[in-house]
Amino acid sequence: MFSYHRASRWAAAWGGQLLFDVLVFIFTFRKLMSTRLLGKQSFMALSLRDGALYFGVMTVVNVANIIMYLVMADPFERSMLSTPTNMLCAIMISRLMLNLRDLERKLTTGLPESWNPVHTSTTHDWSF
Repeated sequence: MFSYHRASRWAAAWGGQLLFDVLVFIFTFRKLMSTRLLGKQSFMALSLRDGALYFGVMTVVNVANIIMYLVMADPFERSMLSTPTNMLCAIMISRLMLNLRDLERKLTTGLPESWNPVHTSTTHDWSF
């Protein structure tokens, strides 16, 4: 079972991941703000929007996970948010990658934004 000492080590590991996310967000934000390339505004806007969303969601979930490890007494309750945190991370990264792929497709083919290859008879807004 989890002792408090072991739980604090797990909390420190999640804290390290949170610190890494903060550093990556800061460095990416600084680079995007300092780079002013013509024709890249849509990439910068997408990167800032999705990156900020990923960072915000993962920060909230990681802080909640760390608090669970440090506060809860029951070993099963301590690790209760670990799996949902990992699943949410995969979902957020998938969303970012799909949006980047969609942007690349739009920029290289010149298709209108309302074009949908799966459902050509109706238009769907799949953005979040």
